[in-house]
Amino acid sequence: MGCGASKQKKEKKKKSEDSKPPVEIKGTKDEIKKTLEDLIKKEEEEYNQKVKEKEEKEKKKVEEAKKSPKKNATKPMTHKKPKDLTKIKVKTLALSESKLGDTGAEALAELAIAFFEGFKLSKNDITAIGAGFLAKSTTWTNLQALDLSKNKIGAEGAAALAKNNSWPGLRELKLSKSEIGPDGAAALAQNASWVQLSYINLSENGVGPKGAAALSLNASWVNLQVLHLNVNQIEAEGATALAKNITWTKLTTLNLAKNNIGPEGAAALAQNTSWVNLKTLDLAWNNIGAKGATGLAQNKSWVALDKLKLSWNDLKEEGVKELCKNEAWKDLKEINLSDNSIGDEGEKAVKDRWKEIKLKLKGYDDDD
Repeated sequence: MGCGASKQKKEKKKKSEDSKPPVEIKGTKDEIKKTLEDLIKKEEEEYNQKVKEKEEKEKKKVEEAKKSPKKNATKPMTHKKPKDLTKIKVKTLALSESKLGDTGAEALAELAIAFFEGFKLSKNDITAIGAGFLAKSTTWTNLQALDLSKNKIGAEGAAALAKNNSWPGLRELKLSKSEIGPDGAAALAQNASWVQLSYINLSENGVGPKGAAALSLNASWVNLQVLHLNVNQIEAEGATALAKNITWTKLTTLNLAKNNIGPEGAAALAQNTSWVNLKTLDLAWNNIGAKGATGLAQNKSWVALDKLKLSWNDLKEEGVKELCKNEAWKDLKEINLSDNSIGDEGEKAVKDRWKEIKLKLKGYDDDD
C-alpha cells in the first residue's frame, strides 16, 4: 500500500471514530457553560445507553453459549502479557473544532465533570490563556486523556499545563502542532504529578536540541510507553541527549522521524541501554546514511524491537549490510527501507538475516 493509500486508510479510520460533525459553541462564558452542560448531559445519556445495549448483547451471547456448550472448550493457559496502557478505552467527550477559544476553555474548566475521562479539544483556537484555565481545573477528577493538539498554546501554555497537579490519573497527552518550542518542552519535562502518563505526542512543535535535552532529564514519567517527537529538528545533539534517558524503561514506541539527527545521532541512540522494551522505532528522513546505519547496528539493548522504519535515509547497499550485522534484534518482523537505493544485494542481505521479515521498499508508512 502506498503512502497516499495509507493516509486515506488512516483518515477513514479517524472519521469512523469521530463520526459526529463538529459542534460550534459560541457566546459569553455563561452561555457557553450552559451549552456545554446540556451537551455533556446528552452525551452521558447516549454513552450509558450504548453500554446498556452492549451488556444486553453480551448477556444474550452467554445464554446462547450455555444452551449449546462446545466440547473441549476450555482454553489452555497462556503467559499473561503486560497490559498496554495506551490501548485502554476511556469515556471521551469530543469537542474538537468547536471554536471554543479561551472563553470556552474557561467555561469548560469550571464545570465539575466526573463522568468523562477524556477530552478531545484539538483545533479550538485555544491559546496560552485558555490552557492556563484548563490547567487550574480541580474538578476533572477522573481525567485520563487530553488532546489539545493544533491549538496555539505556545511555551506559556505548556508551562501552565505542566504545573497542574490535579490530574494524577492522566495517561495520554496530545500536544502536536501547538507551538510549544524548546521552552515549552522543558517546562513539560519538569512536571512531577503525571506519573501514570503512558502516551505523549509532541510532534511538529519546534522542540529542537534544547527541548529534547530537557525532556531527556524527565524523571517522573516512569510509565511512558509511547513518545512522538517527529518533525522537531532535534538534530544529533537532541538524539544524543535522549539516548541518555534512564527513566522511560517501559518505552515501546519512539517516533523521531524527520529530525535531521544524521549519522552521529543514530550512533548515539544505539548506545541507549534503558529502552529494553522498545518495539517500534521510527527514524525515517533523518540523513543517517551508511555511516549512521553502521552506528545504529551496534545497539545491544533493544532486544524486543520488531518494527524499524528507516525510509529516506540514503543507506544504500553498504548501510543495509551493516544493519544486518546487528545481533540484538532477533525478533525483528518489519523494516521499512523505502527510497534507500539498497539494490538487489541489500534486499537479499535483509531477507537472509531475518527470514520472516516484512520488507517495505517503497513509500513511508505514518500509520502509528
